[in-house]
Amino acid sequence: MVEEHNWKNYYKKKIYKKKIYKKKLYRTKGDKTENILYEKNIYKALFTTAFPLMVSNFIIALLDVTDTFFIGRLDNSASAQAAMGAAWPIINIMLAFNNGLAAAGVALISRMVGEENYEGAGKQAGALVGVALAMGAAINTFMFFAASAVMSFMGADGEVLGQAAAYLRVSSFEMIPLFIFAAFCSIRQSVGDMMYPVILSVVAAVANIAAAMVFINVLGMGIKGAAAASVAGQLSIVPFYIKGLFNGKATVTINLDDMRLSAKEIKKLFKIAGPSIEGQLLASFGFVILQMLILKEGKEISAAFSIGNKISNIILAVVMALSTTMSAFVGQNIGAENMERAKRAYSVSRNMSVLMMMAGLVILFPMRKQLVGIMSNDGKTVAAAVKYIAVVLITLPGLALYQNYIGVFNGSGNTVLTLFMSFVWLWVLRIPMLLAVGRMYPDNPGAIWIVMGISNVLAAAAGHLLYRHIYVKKWG
Repeated sequence: MVEEHNWKNYYKKKIYKKKIYKKKLYRTKGDKTENILYEKNIYKALFTTAFPLMVSNFIIALLDVTDTFFIGRLDNSASAQAAMGAAWPIINIMLAFNNGLAAAGVALISRMVGEENYEGAGKQAGALVGVALAMGAAINTFMFFAASAVMSFMGADGEVLGQAAAYLRVSSFEMIPLFIFAAFCSIRQSVGDMMYPVILSVVAAVANIAAAMVFINVLGMGIKGAAAASVAGQLSIVPFYIKGLFNGKATVTINLDDMRLSAKEIKKLFKIAGPSIEGQLLASFGFVILQMLILKEGKEISAAFSIGNKISNIILAVVMALSTTMSAFVGQNIGAENMERAKRAYSVSRNMSVLMMMAGLVILFPMRKQLVGIMSNDGKTVAAAVKYIAVVLITLPGLALYQNYIGVFNGSGNTVLTLFMSFVWLWVLRIPMLLAVGRMYPDNPGAIWIVMGISNVLAAAAGHLLYRHIYVKKWG
C-alpha cells in the first residue's frame, strides 16, 4: 500500500497534467477531489466537504415542515395529513429506483475519479442520466393512472382515499425532473462538489414554499396545492442542472452520445444499483405495510406519524448529508487504493453523526409539544404526535449509526449489504414486532411508537455486526 503522504505528489503529477478529450482538464469551483484524497486533517476534509450539503438538507427539511403547517391549518387537517402520510410510502417505492441509481452513480463515478479515469466517468455519468430519464418517465405514467387503485389497496377510504389519490396523481409529474436532478447530484457528489447541488436544492425548496403559499392559502387547492408546489419547485431548477450536466468545463460532464444506453454501461450501473434498488424497494414495501397498519388505528394516528417523521427529519437530514459525503470519500479513496483513509473517513463520519444527533435530541426534546402544536389544529393528532416524537428523538443516535453503515456500504460498492440491513430493519424487526404488539395491545395505539424506537436501535446493531465481521476483516 502506498503511504498516504505520497498520494499528494502522485495526485498532482497525474491529475493536473491529465488531458481529457484532448483538452485541458477543468474543475468546477466546488470540486473537492483534492480535499477528499489527501487533506491530512480528515475531520476538516469531511466537514468542509459536507457542510454545504448539511446546510442544504437542514433548510430543505425545515422548509418541508411548512407544507405540513399549511395543511395543518385546514378544516380537515387530520384527513389531509393522513392522506399525505398514506401516499408517501408509495412515492418512496418509486423513489427506490432513484435512490438506488444515485447510490450506484456515486460508487462508480467516484471510484473512476480516484483512478483518474475521467473519460470512463463521463460515459458512466451519461448512462446514469439516460437511465434516470427513462425510469422517471415510466414511473410518472404509472403513478398518474394507478393512483386510486394503489391508495385503495393501501387501505385508505372515504375522504382520505380521495385526497391521497389526488396527491399521488399530481406528484407523479415531479418524477422526471427529480430523477434527473438526483443523477446530476450523484455526478457532482462523486467529485466532492456539494455546493452547486446545495444551491439548486435550496432554490427548489424556496420555490416550493412560495408556490405552496399561493396554491394552498390563496387559491384554496388544499392537498393538490401541496403536491403542485413540489412539482413547481423541481421545475424551477431544471435549466440550471441541465446546463451543469453538459458544461464542458466541469470535472465530469456528459454529451448526448453518452446518454445512449449501451448494454455495457447499463450492466455496470445495475450491478451496483441492483442490490441498492432491491434494498430500497424492500424498505419501501415495508413502509407500505407499516402505513397500512397505522391507517387501521385511525386518521389521527396516521397524521401523527407523518408529523413526527417531519420533525425528526430536520436532524436526520443533516446526518444523511454527512453519510452521503462519506460515501464519496470511501469510493474515491478505494479507487486510489488508499484503504486506510477510506476506513478512517467512515469512523470520523460516524463519530460526528452521533454527536450531532445527541445535540438534536437535547435541543428538540424540550420543544416537542410546541413544534407539534404548530403543525396541527387537531387535538387528538397533537397528543399522539407528541408521544411518537419523544420515542423517535431518543433513538436518533441509533438512526445516525444506521445511516453511516449505509454510506460506507454504498460508497464501497457493496450495496448488497445495504439490501440486507434494510431487510432486517423492516421485515425481521419492525413489521413482525408491530403485528405482535397490535395483537397483544389492540386498544393501545401508542405501543406502536415504542416498537418503532426499539427497531431503530436493533437495526443499528445489525449494521454494526455486518461492518465488524465483514469490513474490519477486509480493510484490516
